[in-house]
Amino acid sequence: SHDSPGISLPAEVYLENVAARFTFARRDRPPIFDAFERHIFDALLDMSRLLAAKHIDFLVAVYPDEVQVNPQLRRAVIERTSGSAPDYDWTRAQSLLDDFCARNSIMFLDLLPAFTQSHAQGKTLYIENNPHWNAAGNQLAAALLYKALHDQAARHLGP
Repeated sequence: SHDSPGISLPAEVYLENVAARFTFARRDRPPIFDAFERHIFDALLDMSRLLAAKHIDFLVAVYPDEVQVNPQLRRAVIERTSGSAPDYDWTRAQSLLDDFCARNSIMFLDLLPAFTQSHAQGKTLYIENNPHWNAAGNQLAAALLYKALHDQAARHLGP
């Protein structure tokens, strides 16, 4: 499949895929996305309730897309879709989930700030023309998840 890790897509195909994936972040997105969002929130609430009933903590981690991390890719997507930067809310997923988790007392971890910082420092975190992380991206995500889970366990266990 085109999405299997390690396989780079032709640049034009990749840009089309990114633009399609980020339709939900367009300010003029179709109304059907409201129903999609409700479906996701309902599923997260169901998971949260199921885990709470079993006294299991629930952590929602939001994995950043390369277009959120890489300004050059953002520009290419904007050019490809003949849009302009204000047409997109690039952090829409993070904002929606952060707000939802806060309102529902669900732990939330946003990997975007660390990925953005790492990219700004010159690290390549994604496979070229592929939405999957490369080894460096996987290592960064693993370190962030480990820290979040370790910190949560430490809070439970106390000093």
